[in-house]
Amino acid sequence: MNLKSLLSNVEPTAKVAAAEPPKPTEKTAAAPSQALSSSLNAAISAIGTTKVASAPEAPSGAVAEVAKLAGSVIGMSKQADEQYMQHLADVFADRFVSRLGEHKAAADSLNAKTASEMGITAEEIALVKLSRENPAQFLADVQRGMEDGQRGSEKSAAETYQETYNGVVVGIHKTAAAHYAHGYEVADVVLREAAA
Repeated sequence: MNLKSLLSNVEPTAKVAAAEPPKPTEKTAAAPSQALSSSLNAAISAIGTTKVASAPEAPSGAVAEVAKLAGSVIGMSKQADEQYMQHLADVFADRFVSRLGEHKAAADSLNAKTASEMGITAEEIALVKLSRENPAQFLADVQRGMEDGQRGSEKSAAETYQETYNGVVVGIHKTAAAHYAHGYEVADVVLREAAA
């Protein structure tokens, strides 16, 4: 029921009476209030019987069977999608691990070729492994080797200096002796020519 139907139930005299100032008689004052109250009572009773929107009725017959079948197909489709995605993830992970293994094998072969091509010996590779496994011991060994090398180089430097010095002195003596001998020969020739 709407407002238009409510107003149509009101008598036209009530409309006029409401528009004009009421006359002080009892008759005119009582008539509009009765008409209005009866209209309100009719509207209230109509509200109680007004149909309210409710949930749609459940389908019956063939429509119900089709709806049920569609629901089960949708459920199976979701389950199939989940299984497919799980299978796809498994395949992706397996392929990733496989490719990672291939790359590691290729890198190892390149490293082995590079080491042999560069002339790196197995002993040097063992030193690198030792430095990774126990860096403190490796540093101590390197320090000890440097100290030994420094002592050895100091010793060899002194020996080299002495050998060089001795060689220079011997060379000077030889050169001086050769010049002395040559000077003696020249002086002997000059003296013989002067005596002749």
